[in-house]
Amino acid sequence: MKNRTAEVLQKVVAPWVSRGILEQGYYHLGGAVARAVDVAELTTPKAVLDAWRLRYEGSPFPADPDYVDVLRFSMHPLMSLTAPADIERPWPTFANGFLGGEALAPVWMLERTRVPAGAELWRLQRDGEQRHLATYVSPGQGWSGGRGYYPPVHLVGTRAKWLDLDVPADIVGDGTEVELVVVGETAPDGFEQVRVGVWCRTVPRTEVAELFELTLTCRYRSVPCRIIQRTSDQTRLLLLDDDPDTVRQLNAEEADTGSFEITASTAELTDIAGVARESVSA
Repeated sequence: MKNRTAEVLQKVVAPWVSRGILEQGYYHLGGAVARAVDVAELTTPKAVLDAWRLRYEGSPFPADPDYVDVLRFSMHPLMSLTAPADIERPWPTFANGFLGGEALAPVWMLERTRVPAGAELWRLQRDGEQRHLATYVSPGQGWSGGRGYYPPVHLVGTRAKWLDLDVPADIVGDGTEVELVVVGETAPDGFEQVRVGVWCRTVPRTEVAELFELTLTCRYRSVPCRIIQRTSDQTRLLLLDDDPDTVRQLNAEEADTGSFEITASTAELTDIAGVARESVSA
């Protein structure tokens, strides 16, 4: 992994998220994370489940799994980390700010974003062996080692303003370059087609006017949500209220451990607002 900053983070991924990465090119990232150095001794599925408190009723993980998959990734300048909330839920919330078991490692909650370039998916096996499964090369290239590809969307992950373009992007290489991605039938001159309908161009970071992440929020039936994909008719929403009663009433789907999504009619959304978080120039 090319570590663009001093901090490398690790996240345990639910089994269906790991399958989504390998089979469909899924790249959404969020939830509980810890510093990789603090959890380096957690090398078996049992140790991971104990530390991350993943033996709760309804857990997607078997009681004694043969393996557990984790994502390791460098801290990105546009990531937003917050302290865990002091609440009780059926799933782990880490209200005391630390993992359990023997780890006692600090834990933070990562706001939903795109997996950064260079992130790696690893499989921790029962015998302690660790096997590398895939690397997220970039938004345009997708996962090396995976079988599918999921094009970057406007509302999750880094974007860049370059000349007259506002497109999905990410910091690549040694941190001095930015990959720009255009999804469509055509692209401006200088972009190379890397797959059907996907075009890329790498430019010096100093040429990028803005590097930012846009977060759109709204209310759906009075419930606060984040918009993660939108069309004129339907919108995919990430619930910002994970109260179990709310989740049940909306029949929301568990996208990751303790993270819930629904598809709603765009016409029913109210109080739509946006906030852009901008990266400081390198």
